[in-house]
Amino acid sequence: MQEKEQPSPDRRCCINCFSDYAIRAFVADRDEVGRCDFCDSIDVHTVEVPVVASFIDRGIAQKYEDAAEQVAFESAEGGYQMDTLNVAEILLYEEEAVDERNVHHPERLANAIDRASTYCTVPLVRQHPYGEASGAAKHMSIWNQFCHRLKHTSRFTMFRSYAKHAQAKLGAEPPAGDRNGEEDELNRFWYDIDQFAVEVCVKPIAQDTPVYRARLAQSGQAFDHEGLTSPPPEMTRDSRMSPRGISYFYGTFDPETAVAEVRPHLGARIAVAEFRSSSHIYVLDLTEMPESKSIFDLDCYRFERDEFVVPFLRELGHEISKPIGPQDEAMAYLPTQAFCEFLQIKEFKFPIQGLKYPSAMRTGGSCLVLFRGPRVSLGNPPWLKYVDARYSKVESVRFTTRSDEEGQRVQ
Repeated sequence: MQEKEQPSPDRRCCINCFSDYAIRAFVADRDEVGRCDFCDSIDVHTVEVPVVASFIDRGIAQKYEDAAEQVAFESAEGGYQMDTLNVAEILLYEEEAVDERNVHHPERLANAIDRASTYCTVPLVRQHPYGEASGAAKHMSIWNQFCHRLKHTSRFTMFRSYAKHAQAKLGAEPPAGDRNGEEDELNRFWYDIDQFAVEVCVKPIAQDTPVYRARLAQSGQAFDHEGLTSPPPEMTRDSRMSPRGISYFYGTFDPETAVAEVRPHLGARIAVAEFRSSSHIYVLDLTEMPESKSIFDLDCYRFERDEFVVPFLRELGHEISKPIGPQDEAMAYLPTQAFCEFLQIKEFKFPIQGLKYPSAMRTGGSCLVLFRGPRVSLGNPPWLKYVDARYSKVESVRFTTRSDEEGQRVQ
């Protein structure tokens, strides 16, 4: 970092100086057009450095705090016992808010804002500095812990300690647990999903959206509507989102993905049924995850959600769509089956009727599971309307392989 220079109070930066969408919006809202002193743009929205520094300070306060409040200081050992940051470093390296393509000397702008900031002499650290680093790792670790407990410790009482909280008002603290803190971690995990996942990921499937479902068919065999919707409970088997005996509707949003999901062999005959949504259907959508909000988006950024939950949900979408071999299905499907149960025990603003997730069998395809058996299209009112079915034969099958890093070369 270059030595900081004293900023002139009337120096102006502009909308082109920043890559962060929230800072750019703030500059544009000032509606002051002129010449930029840092990138030489002319006739652009500009703002005085102290003004934008005051705005940036409010964003920094959402994620960072004074190191003196959290970090031990030992003068004999060189000061704070953790790396600290200044405003310039946060803008340039942590949040990457300065557009280095446009600004001739990004450090000069960052230092000018730093000097005008109320945090000018304050060493900063991320909030909860001794906690997990931002990203998916924190919640993925707890998810893996949950998966292990579900498979090998307890299965039908997993949500018992969370049950009271599930009926509590949004914002209440999760209940305390035991098990040397393990229960507390799991309660906090479900609390975060409860609080933030629905807010970020619940989306409606619009009325009259096409939904497809495929079945393998014998030569000359034809299915009626009842044979193409969700199977009756006694005909179900262990599936990715539902255990044997519980019937859900599994579908896709295009015929090609529907065919791929039944894993047909060469020459197989397939029936592909088309349904249409009767009204809006609210699902947890793990296929189009939003980007985490900027810390300078003062109305939308939330520390726990944007630093941890959104990255986790993005990773979870990949995790639950991994192909699973038939020999592993019974155990491997337990966590996703329990996850779907959780989505149904909580009374959300919009009742979650299903889950949208990436296809394990076709890149770019999306799958849909609806938490309803045959009544999904046979009930009154139905969630889906049956349209028709078309039959075809598989003429070619394409495989893509990659090296198995765990395998051994056999002589």
